[in-house]
Order: sequence, then structure tokens, then C-alpha cells
Amino acid sequence: MQISKPTLGGLAATGMLWVSVGAVASKFASLGAQLVLGWVLSTEDFALYAIAISWSTIALALRNAGTQRFLIQKGNSYDEFASVCFKIALLFNGIGFVLLALAAPALSRLYDNQSLNAIIWVIALSLPLNTASLIFQAKLSSEMKFQKLTRINIWSALLRHGSIVAFALMGLGPISFVLPLILIAVFETVAGWYVVGAWPPNRRCCHI
Repeated sequence: MQISKPTLGGLAATGMLWVSVGAVASKFASLGAQLVLGWVLSTEDFALYAIAISWSTIALALRNAGTQRFLIQKGNSYDEFASVCFKIALLFNGIGFVLLALAAPALSRLYDNQSLNAIIWVIALSLPLNTASLIFQAKLSSEMKFQKLTRINIWSALLRHGSIVAFALMGLGPISFVLPLILIAVFETVAGWYVVGAWPPNRRCCHI
């Protein structure tokens, strides 16, 4: 007796279901965190975080240089392009890190707040640290392993919002918003490597 393989439409429907589940879980976690943060943190803390994110937009736009989308589109050619995409993404993320690191002291003086310097530095550091995890996520997406990808994203969302609350309750102020970025980068890299089972292979040549 042959077991029928899932159709493309079936995989897409399953993927949409898992993505929806992940989105709902993330929204509930975010709502719970915001309720606590609104009670613990001040208006100034929220304002500093908003300023840091606003000035980081340009550097964040460089993140991964589109390599994640490229790998998803290539599908079965992941092994062929993964290593070079990782290097390109790391290069652009490194540029983003340098831009933010250079801008941090100036912005701190501009707004006369030393906390802003630390917040932007943490955002900058998260860029290169998050490179490998996005390559792993591209592989899972290209292979339509949406259940595994969504599980990682759900746990990542819970870790992010839970740690924001924990840091805020510890009295860390506005930096509580960004410290979880480091935790998420480490978690998603380890989880992605565990699920995928291998580091991006280094292919020196392409098969014709």
C-alpha cells in the first residue's frame, strides 16, 4: 500500500495554519508583556526605545542583504548557496553593526542620555549574532517545514516578551526592550542548528 505524498496545496494550507498559530501566540505574549511594561516602565523609557529603533532603521534595512529570501527562492539549491549567502549576510550585518556603533555616542550626546548609547549598542550587536539563525530559517521555509519553524518562532516570542518583563522587573529600564535581542539571537541560532542538523555547507564550486 502506497502512502500518498502531500500536495503543494496541502503543504501551503498547513503552512498557513502554523503561521497563523504562531502569529496568535506572539500577539498574546506581546499583549501580556505590554500590560506589565506599561505598569513598570516610565514614558521616558518607552520614548528612548522608540528613538533608538527610529535611528536604527537604516542599519536594520541592510540586515542579511536579502539573502534569506534568495535562499527560499532557490529551494533545493540551499546546499550550493548557503555558505556564500551566510558570508554576504554577515558582511552586511557587520556593516550595520559598525554604523550603529559609530552613531551611538553622537545620538547619546544629541539626546543627552547615556542609556541611549547602551540601547543602540545592543541593537547593533544583535545584527551579526542573528545571521546564522536567519539562514537556518530560510532552509526550513524552502523545505516547507512550517511546523518546526513555527515552534522556533513561538518559543522565540515567548522568550523575548518574557525576558523583557523580567528585565523590566529587575529595574533595568529602557534597555529591557533590547537585551532580549541577544537572547533571541543565541536561542534561534542554536534551535535552528539543532532542527536543520548541520551548519551551512561550504561549497567551493557549483554543479552544472
